[in-house]
Amino acid sequence: MMKSMIESLNTDPLRHIYHRVIGDWILGRLREGSFFSVLDVGTSDHRWPSWLVRQGLGVTVSDRTEKSASRLRDQGFSALALDIEGVGDGSHANFFSAVTAVEILEHLVDPVKALCRINELLAPSGWLYLSTPNFNYYRDILMYAWGKDATIHHNPHHVRFFNSRTIHWLLKAQGFEIVRWHADLPGEGRKARLARPLLPQELWRRLSWRYGAHVIVEARKKGPCSFNEWIAARMGFYQELGL
Repeated sequence: MMKSMIESLNTDPLRHIYHRVIGDWILGRLREGSFFSVLDVGTSDHRWPSWLVRQGLGVTVSDRTEKSASRLRDQGFSALALDIEGVGDGSHANFFSAVTAVEILEHLVDPVKALCRINELLAPSGWLYLSTPNFNYYRDILMYAWGKDATIHHNPHHVRFFNSRTIHWLLKAQGFEIVRWHADLPGEGRKARLARPLLPQELWRRLSWRYGAHVIVEARKKGPCSFNEWIAARMGFYQELGL
């Protein structure tokens, strides 16, 4: 049943070059980690976890309601009813060795609460693999300079916007330490291939972290989230998120 379910998803979830960069890197990290329990949160059409399964990885999929989770189980998924922005009931606390949150944070009304919930679900020293569009993407900055709307706003379902610095703040406050970040400054175009050799590798990586299309990180759980303390310390930034 799982095979037929996967084959029915005939649209490649990683068809865009940036999604391929994200997917290949996270897949490599998951394989290297040899995690015994992986949870994916937030991918509403479940193409991302289907792709992971196709690559030979076991993954539990989450959905907001038990009805949706039951439907996924009927399709062959290992599924869990979980509202990532809701209050946890203690079930599955400290259970998962890794969580993937791919292109989901920008869709959430309360990303801080979601990260706190992920912290609760992760086992001690568990790993989070997260990606989100970068508000400081260099092409968007250039578009703003020309008086045009940035590409990050073209998706009407994006309600929160982040850059590398705000992701660093959020993860640190919610009990995570960024161990690795991955650069996805465009490298597929002819101009990019010509420009990249002219820059030192470390400079290219730093530019990618600040101005690439996405913020992509591997973070380790260091302790419990400090939701209230973070709110008190950075209320101004939290208000800028509109929460």
